[in-house]
Amino acid sequence: GAGFIGQTYVSDHLQRAGFAQTLQDFRNGLIDFQHAHRFESSMAELSEREAFADVQVSAFVRDRYRDQEVMLTHNHPHPVVVNEIARQLAGRLGLHHADIRPEDHAAYSAITLPDFGKIFSPFGAADLGLRYAYDLQWQRRGQEIITQIADGMDGLADRPSRTDLQARTFERKDLIEERQAQSEALRAQIDEVRAQHEAMRVQNAERQALIAEKQAQTEALKAESEEIRSQTAIIRAQNAERQALIAEKQAQTEALRAQNEAHKAQTEVLRGQNAERHALNAERQAQIEAMKAQTTEKQRQIAERQAQKDALQAQNARLRVQRAEGRPQGSGPQIPKT
Repeated sequence: GAGFIGQTYVSDHLQRAGFAQTLQDFRNGLIDFQHAHRFESSMAELSEREAFADVQVSAFVRDRYRDQEVMLTHNHPHPVVVNEIARQLAGRLGLHHADIRPEDHAAYSAITLPDFGKIFSPFGAADLGLRYAYDLQWQRRGQEIITQIADGMDGLADRPSRTDLQARTFERKDLIEERQAQSEALRAQIDEVRAQHEAMRVQNAERQALIAEKQAQTEALKAESEEIRSQTAIIRAQNAERQALIAEKQAQTEALRAQNEAHKAQTEVLRGQNAERHALNAERQAQIEAMKAQTTEKQRQIAERQAQKDALQAQNARLRVQRAEGRPQGSGPQIPKT
């Protein structure tokens, strides 16, 4: 047939070590299948192929391969990858997408594969740094595959005989029937668990609805709180503006008071100056009145002297007349000396 993926690593080991030692080395993890190198090589080829594709999954696989199974076998992606491809296609076409889940048996079987007997050993898991469970049947499956590879090789000294192969075939059939019975029991258990999961999913959906309602109420309360905070901030800003206006008015009032006090002081100074001016004016007026009195007195004295002069002039005139008429002199009044 077409053989197995990675068969070269087993056949080369069989040629070097023989059948029995190869089985032992496989159980001990001493066959180097170069898991990490093959993974990186496959990822590089995938990235190169999808460089011009609308749907790309290499980043999706690289982000998840350590935590969950992404491949069923070589070139057969796990349904989780198929769902991602469908999601991207739906997004490109503007269509609604919903993942196909295991409980939808008919649809899920269309995107998955039966168990082809792949070998997922703890050594391979360690090489790739995987964090999920390896295949518990890896030793039995590995022995079966190594046996089939050895049976098809020529010149292998200790390869298994036909009788051994037939016996192992019957053993496998018995194991298969036993496994099938166990599988039926497991399926029944799985169906029961799925029913329980479905009930739990309904309950979870109800809880999620309640949580969403609570979250909506919380968001509404947050919005109200934010609005109250915003209004409070506005009121605080308005109060701050009012306080600033009050402080400004108070400062203006204090400035006016200071100006009034200065005006009052200036008024008092002016009043003092006016009082001094009034006193000076009164003193000057008294001096003027005294000077007027002195002037009046002098005018009276001048008038009196003028009257005396006029009287003397009249007497002198009469004397002249008397002289002229021959009257005796000295009969008139004596003119006082001035």
